[in-house]
Parts: sequence; C-alpha cells; structure tokens
Amino acid sequence: MFVIDTAPLHALQAQFRNSMREPSKKSQKTSPHPLMGYLGFQLRQATVLMQSDLSKRLAAHGLNMIEMSTLLIIEASAGVTPAQIGRMIKVARANMAPITTGLVNRGLIDAQPVDGRSIGLHLTAAGATIVEAVHAMVEENEALIMKRIPVAERAQLIEQLSRVWSDDS
Repeated sequence: MFVIDTAPLHALQAQFRNSMREPSKKSQKTSPHPLMGYLGFQLRQATVLMQSDLSKRLAAHGLNMIEMSTLLIIEASAGVTPAQIGRMIKVARANMAPITTGLVNRGLIDAQPVDGRSIGLHLTAAGATIVEAVHAMVEENEALIMKRIPVAERAQLIEQLSRVWSDDS
C-alpha cells in the first residue's frame, strides 16, 4: 500500500475553486487571474489538478501518463499497432517506439507481427495485473475531481469537453 501526500493537491484544489468563481465587474480590473474568461486557461487549470494527482498514483507503479494510456488502449483493442495508439493519443509515430519498447522490456506487453511491417500489441499477464491497478487509480482520480460536479451534469460536461478536442466536427 502506498501513501500519497495530498497537501499539494488540496492547495491546487483550493486555487482551482477560487479561480472558478465568477468575478464581479469591479474585481475583474484588479483580478489576479486576468485569464479567467478563457476556456484554455480553465482547461489548463483542470488538467493540472487532475494530472498532478494521477501522476503521483501512476509513479508509485513506475508508469507515466503516456504509458498508462498505451496500456489502456491495448487492453481495449488487443492487437492494436503503435501507430494506431499514437494517433489516438496524439503522439508522433516515431515517439511511440521507445514507449512500446519500454513496456515490452518491462514485461507488460508483447509485440507480435501483424503483417510484413506492422506489429500488434497485447498485454502480458503482468500487464493485465497492472492495468487492473491503473483502472482503480483512474477511478479514484476521477472521483476526486468529479465530486464537485453534480451527478446529473457529469455526462454533459464530458460530452461538451469532447467537442473541444474531437476531430469530429
């Protein structure tokens, strides 16, 4: 079992809550957060809050965010190629090679030939075990963040945010 120091997270949460309050017209001129009205700023603040907590949870298992995403995609789509994963998570094909090689070397995935040029990726037993832990970590992180959003509004928030980044216009 590992213990997480949540003090930095609580400080970020307080900063995030304070930044989400709608400023009065008077305070807008003197606000320490002149970027409050920008979606990009709001998304960045939310990302920092979520990733700081999740990164600590993953680091306890020797993983980073890209490796976590790669493992979850492989779990969902056994046989997926590194190039396909790269497209899904917006990582250049060339940058996927060291990621997949690292996961293969750690015994978390196997690479099997698909055709003359491509390899398909599959979780090993060790990879499946760590993916179970990853799911728990992600769910804990999501619960930490989503507890501020009323249950009835969560699906709508996720759907609206997906419109911001999705290629489907």
